[in-house]
Amino acid sequence: MGVLAFLYIKIQRINNQLASKNETIAQNAKDLGALNQTKDKLMSIIAHDLRTPFNALMGVSELMQSDLAQNDLGAVQRSFKSIHDTSKNAYYLFEDLLGWAKMQSNKLQINPDNLNLAVLVEEECGILESSINAKQLSIDSNLEELWVLADSYTLRTVFRNLLSNAVKFSPVGHSISIQSKIEKEGKLIVSIKNEGQPMEESQLEQIFEEEQWTKREGNAGLGLMFCKEFVELNMGQIDVKSNAAGGTIFSFSLPIGKIQNEQIKSNQPPILSRKKEAKGLSLEAKNLLDLYLPKLEALDFFETSDILKLTKELRTHNDLGLMSWIEQLELAVISSNKELYQQLLKDYK
Repeated sequence: MGVLAFLYIKIQRINNQLASKNETIAQNAKDLGALNQTKDKLMSIIAHDLRTPFNALMGVSELMQSDLAQNDLGAVQRSFKSIHDTSKNAYYLFEDLLGWAKMQSNKLQINPDNLNLAVLVEEECGILESSINAKQLSIDSNLEELWVLADSYTLRTVFRNLLSNAVKFSPVGHSISIQSKIEKEGKLIVSIKNEGQPMEESQLEQIFEEEQWTKREGNAGLGLMFCKEFVELNMGQIDVKSNAAGGTIFSFSLPIGKIQNEQIKSNQPPILSRKKEAKGLSLEAKNLLDLYLPKLEALDFFETSDILKLTKELRTHNDLGLMSWIEQLELAVISSNKELYQQLLKDYK
């Protein structure tokens, strides 16, 4: 009996170990399946976001060949700027994806340094200048003379994504507010506000969750996930609020660095203080657009070269208001801003 009892206990112990290992295997399989789904969704996001700038590059380069053949140096110069802006946007998309990959492999190194917040934000606004100009937005800021202790790469990524998000959801001709205040706990609170449509409470509660970025079109949700991760790596916290009157505010905290009392000097007025004023169209220009709008509406947004050929034809008419509208339309196409493109067509129907 003693031997049987010993064998029974040993078998039970083995069965328990097997059950535990089976549970571990099942959980690992579940986690692996989830990771595989995330990978597939991420690849879908990459494919979507890279398709747009490369499509724009092909369209602009095709049009440039025609401009060179006609010795139209002005058009060639505009095309070079469009190629530069599109390439820059694609580069920063790769930067975001590289940051995500480093986070997943725990290889992302944080090197805190004293950073001039006003200079950093103005540089990031410069990266988005084409998109800001295309929507005739103004940037209102009070960030002068403020320094923070943070990692440059991750903080730039936070600002770039939050500013890009604000530009995307801001109505044409409105403003984006970048404000700051110092807390007693040695923290600086930075807020970025847009005047777009308010968000629902259910969206606000889950906006930084990993499940949400895989459901969003493009890399908008992915960028917000980066913001949360990167702010926390810099010993801060991030929050979002929205109200029924319109507008969404993203706020995050950072450790305060040294404060410099010297004013930031620049040879040109900073982007942060530039105001964008909409220019109206003359009756003659509107009559001309009545002929071209149906042609533009008949084209798919991704038919970049055909759209730019039509805007090139419109450029032959010397109307300042029309030229402003054309520049906005071309910037919308080159910066892959389909929402703005459709809005511009709608505004002048």
